[in-house]
Amino acid sequence: MSRGWCLGRTPSAVAATIAALSLGACATVVVPPAAPGQAEAVYLLDHGRHSSLVLPAADGGMVRYEYGDWAYFALNERGARAVSGALFGPSTAALGRQRLPGPASAFAVRRHVRVSIENLYVLEVEREGVRTLRERLDAIHESAGEKPVYNPRYELEFVRHPDAYSASRNSNSMVADWLQSLGCRVAGWKLWASWDIRPPRPLRSNGREPSRPQG
Repeated sequence: MSRGWCLGRTPSAVAATIAALSLGACATVVVPPAAPGQAEAVYLLDHGRHSSLVLPAADGGMVRYEYGDWAYFALNERGARAVSGALFGPSTAALGRQRLPGPASAFAVRRHVRVSIENLYVLEVEREGVRTLRERLDAIHESAGEKPVYNPRYELEFVRHPDAYSASRNSNSMVADWLQSLGCRVAGWKLWASWDIRPPRPLRSNGREPSRPQG
């Protein structure tokens, strides 16, 4: 069973966290595009509490990206102030990047990513979307104007991300946004590393997806 909690609509981040712990499991549903013109595989990694995304690189290798709280992920701080910032925010955010050798495959991801992977999902998406997302994330990383901070705990080089981190804007919700930019349909709370990958539905002759039965 996928792990995670659904957050209810509560007036504060503290109350939301308490409510989350008291509710049942709730996965984020991801449906890849039904018929990408030039399909390319990307790799969604569930690390238990957080997620990262591996994209094929132009040179035949791969690149892993992850978003998180700066103090917690980049600086590896675990004091009360850092933990409260990571839980509730808003706080300074980080974008992590790890270059991996190719050729791109699920086997190569598991071989070269030594951080614990609880689940690995292979998603077929449009190649042009992969290129666009990779260039956008690399641009953030390379225009940060600072030397990246390497944290061996996550095997990532971190720079500051322009979007503030918060309880509702964490590594999992950011990865969900990246998947949406790749043409995936994403539904659910998107706050926990609990993913439910559904098969894409075939397109009708008019180019539209068949409607999903209600109820």
